[in-house]
Amino acid sequence: MTIISKIVKTKNVHDIQDIFPDSMGEPSNVDYILFPNLDLEKDPELVEISKAEAVIELMKFSFRINNEFEKTLDTLTRLVEVFKGCYRLSVSKDLDRTLRLVENIAFEGSNESRYF
Repeated sequence: MTIISKIVKTKNVHDIQDIFPDSMGEPSNVDYILFPNLDLEKDPELVEISKAEAVIELMKFSFRINNEFEKTLDTLTRLVEVFKGCYRLSVSKDLDRTLRLVENIAFEGSNESRYF
């Protein structure tokens, strides 16, 4: 039986380290959250959104929203509070410009450049 079939057949929650030992790196901080949207007809665009909007966007991906709405809302609100910024990112055919938009916020106030 493959690892994937083991995961699919089980209904229990497993630690990823049990399935793929030594597959995870060290924890890191998340400073920004981006909600990408592919739109090949538009220019790339990065628009800052409120933390409240970010919580709503994250709730769309929550599996617990129906059973534990208040707990999920509280957890996501606390999570979003530590972000330096929340953004909607329109990704277009021009990946270089899209990447520069992301790089501008990631390395804001720094002389560092990862890609250009």
